[in-house]
Amino acid sequence: MTYSLLTRPDRLAALRHTALLDTPPEEGFDRLTRMASRLLGTPVALISLISEDRQFFKSAIGLPEPWASRRAAPLSFSFDAQVVSTGEQRAV
Repeated sequence: MTYSLLTRPDRLAALRHTALLDTPPEEGFDRLTRMASRLLGTPVALISLISEDRQFFKSAIGLPEPWASRRAAPLSFSFDAQVVSTGEQRAV
């Protein structure tokens, strides 16, 4: 996997500007993931942020352990990192 788009300074600056990385769970975000899971009929729904070295789950519904407790995963486990690194958007 290529990470060139993942490490773009403007993308990383925008990510850091959100001030959401490494923040605790928030009910407003959790409501959105529950709604997405319910509307799409999926067992898992995430609001994830992709940094240069990991995927942080701002909100996660239905993740197994240890990911649910860690609220993060390496980029090698991340479908979202593939989307960011390629710029492609596909329905799955």
